[in-house]
Order: sequence, then C-alpha cells, then structure tokens
Amino acid sequence: MKKQLSILLAGIFIFAPFAITVGIIWWAGATLDGIFGDPIRVYWPSMPAGFGILMAVVLIYLIGLTAHFWLFRGILSAMEALMVRLPGVKLLYESVRDLMSLFHREGGPIGKAVSCKLPGMNGEVLGILTNENPEGFSQPDGPPKVAVYLPMSYMIGGITIYLSADSVKEVDMTVDQALKVSTMAQVTNSSNGSENP
Repeated sequence: MKKQLSILLAGIFIFAPFAITVGIIWWAGATLDGIFGDPIRVYWPSMPAGFGILMAVVLIYLIGLTAHFWLFRGILSAMEALMVRLPGVKLLYESVRDLMSLFHREGGPIGKAVSCKLPGMNGEVLGILTNENPEGFSQPDGPPKVAVYLPMSYMIGGITIYLSADSVKEVDMTVDQALKVSTMAQVTNSSNGSENP
C-alpha cells in the first residue's frame, strides 16, 4: 500500500506543475480573448476562438511602435498626468508601472541583484537594489543609505528596507534570476531550475 501511495504521490508531483501551468496559461488566454474579442463578436459572431489574443498582440505591438513618435508620447504623457491625479487610480497605476520598470526600461532593466547583511544577523539576504540614493533616508553625518527590495518566499510581495551602502554587495545574477531564487526559497541548485540531488 505504501508503495502504491508513493507512486501516486510521484505522479502528482510530476503532473501538478504541468497542469497548473497549462491551467493558468489557458485562463489568461481565455480572459485576454474575451476582453479583446467579445466586442468584435457582436458584429462577427463566427469569429474564431483565440482571435482576441491576436488582436491584443497586434495592439500592444502598435503601441510599442508608435511610442517612438513625439505626438504619441505627448498623448501618453497627458494620459499619465490624468491617471496620477485620480485618488486610488494613482496608487494602482504607479505601483504597476514601477513594478514593470523593475524588469525593463529604456537602457536596460532597473535594479541590481544584491546580498544584504541585516543588523543583528549573521547570514545574508538576497534582494534587489532599487535606488542607490533614496530621498530622505541618508543623514549628513551618517553612512549613505540604499533602498533594497526583499521578496518573500512563496508569495507575491515583499518589503523595502533601507540599509547602509557598505552592507550591500552585488551578486552574479540578473534581477529576474534573483526574484526566482528568492520566491522559490532556493529549492533548486541554480536559478535555471536544476533540482537538488
């Protein structure tokens, strides 16, 4: 009986990651197809499934293409100015925008993967250095402070901590590798996903 249970658990551990990944991708695709496809289906009821996703990709590509033109940049700036004036919307918009900039911006990704020595701890913590000169935290007679984002394992979220610059050192990882290692609690030997022996 124990052997059969062990085989069943092995099957679950193999099947579950595939099933959950495919399920999330399917849900995201169906949601995207509905958002962009349903308005068109009013006039084209026989529109093939998945056509909304194609519409979304084309629209996003066109937005990226037109972002290089000064006229579109002016419109975008005006829309952004409106968004940051609306209570509640401002917080949501700026949070999403800043989170996206953590991975990419013009000139490359923002932030650096670093290890930090926290006060009173012998070990080190993996984090993302997001600002090397945060306003209001460095004292004239004290060491310079830096802002470091510390992601939490197995959850979406984390904390921002302000540390002395000399307690932070850069590590040989990209930002996305560091985020993966942190959120998955280093259950693999590398950020590429190889399993522990």
